[in-house]
Amino acid sequence: MDSSQQLPTSNATAPAVVVPAAFPTPQRCPMCSNTVAPDALGLFECPCGWEGPGDPLETTHGLNRFRQRLSRRMTAGVAKRDLAHIASGRAQAASSTQSS
Repeated sequence: MDSSQQLPTSNATAPAVVVPAAFPTPQRCPMCSNTVAPDALGLFECPCGWEGPGDPLETTHGLNRFRQRLSRRMTAGVAKRDLAHIASGRAQAASSTQSS
């Protein structure tokens, strides 16, 4: 290799490490006054239906609030049932591959 030819050097630094923001602290639900702790993703979900700061349920009243809470309950029920079905399917698939 000729001394006038040098291999290109990289001046790029290592990628910056992303430090997650401080984990949210438990908060009081403005609707029922329960203390609500965040889940593993930092999201809030109170049994009364409140889903964290800025939730539209905080400002909604009357029939609209009732409909929104009912819709959330029904949707959550369907989602939980679907997740349980998926989990049982994976458990059955894992047990069938182990028994083979």
